Amino acid sequence: MWGRGATICPIPTAIGRCVSTHCLQHQISTTHGSRLSQSHPINGQATRSRSGSRAPRSTTALIGSNSLSRLSRRFAGRPPDEMEEDGPPRARLAYRPPRSAGSLDTSSTTSRTRSSDQMSAPERRRRRRMMELGREPVNTVSFATVHDSSHFCPNLLQLLTDFNAVNGGGRPFVSHSCKNDLAKVWNFAEPESVYFEPSGANDGTVDETLESPALSDVRNLLDTAVEYTRLEQDEAGWNAAVYFPLLRLAVPQHNRVDITPCTAARIQPGYIPSGTPNGKNVGMCLTIDPVWPKRMPHSTHALQAIRSICLGLPGLSINHTEFRPLCDKPIAVSIETKRAGTHVDDSHLQLGVWQAAHWNMLETLASQSAMEDLGFLPSIYIVGHEWKFAAATRSGGRTTTLWTDCTIGSTSSIQGIYRIVWCIRRLVRYSTEVYWPWFESNVLSEEQEGAGTAPTDPVVVYVDVPPAAALGT
Repeated sequence: MWGRGATICPIPTAIGRCVSTHCLQHQISTTHGSRLSQSHPINGQATRSRSGSRAPRSTTALIGSNSLSRLSRRFAGRPPDEMEEDGPPRARLAYRPPRSAGSLDTSSTTSRTRSSDQMSAPERRRRRRMMELGREPVNTVSFATVHDSSHFCPNLLQLLTDFNAVNGGGRPFVSHSCKNDLAKVWNFAEPESVYFEPSGANDGTVDETLESPALSDVRNLLDTAVEYTRLEQDEAGWNAAVYFPLLRLAVPQHNRVDITPCTAARIQPGYIPSGTPNGKNVGMCLTIDPVWPKRMPHSTHALQAIRSICLGLPGLSINHTEFRPLCDKPIAVSIETKRAGTHVDDSHLQLGVWQAAHWNMLETLASQSAMEDLGFLPSIYIVGHEWKFAAATRSGGRTTTLWTDCTIGSTSSIQGIYRIVWCIRRLVRYSTEVYWPWFESNVLSEEQEGAGTAPTDPVVVYVDVPPAAALGT
């Protein structure tokens, strides 16, 4: 009925991956060099050396000479007048590339209030063409256009194989414990083994074997999604009542991977691909919590390494955005969201710029061989009911390709929602088993090796203390 009829995305061929970078050293070393040695921009305390004594640290010591060199190449040639003037100690660098005649007018594209679902067809075509022709091109290609998987990145190939199997009836995707409840509402057109996982224990790890959500929770999401389509609800409504709750069903709180809403995030200008629309953001991200399994205000070696690296970066963030909730949490999976009725190309344009900027950020921190080992950046784009997987790859040194059109599920049916949950958990497993170990080894390794047996720098958390009267004292 619905097992074998689902849309399948063909397994594609990977494009070659090669990394190149451009960047600036002058602004980091001269504009903020003295400031970084005096004050910690996160907690306001003086930076300490490993031995515990107060001592200034150079930018090179903070992020390493290799990373600094890559960062310098990334922003090479940016004139000093493109920088912000020195401000208060917590001011961040704003490195804006000079506009060229071929650049788009980005004055109105930096705000998410100007909804891209109102973009006209000619404007959409023009933006796509500008992205294709820029000095750092961003192309969008459907997985369906390629058929040979012999040169494809193994980790991406495995994800596509698993997603295809779930949507094609090739592997079960619902816990066996849900069978009795679902038998009352499903008309099984295939053997039950197509739908239900064998009964077995899960130790609480968030992966495909974690207990599936209750039918009542899935029905509530289905009813809301159908109603919001009828009402033509806006994007904020879909995010709050459908997309985030569904992600939370798939990814419970207090785990290594968390969900971070980020509709207000802006890409740091220095990482935006040349000639593309400015400030493109996404709706949410699956992020790595560097403090897990502890909870703030505790610290870990990973958090200390991240913050040490951030001190040497223009945006003081481990990601390509200065958005505060993302400053300490590496992005593993980006998720672009659109309301029902939006043209799917709008989500491709937005996600393509965001992923290209993310790639630019990572290649300033990791070596070329490390980026080749990583191979791709995973993402999801959602338009109304439809959830699809995408992957960004880099070739020719500057060209980013966003591969699209791999269906993972739909909120228009109960079984579609269960498929989404399974696929999200599969991406969580990729994030914890593949991406995070890669990030630790290739981005954080030097800082963690120097951290010793315990974090050396204190983590200060500011809290609002209510007046005594409010406490009844």
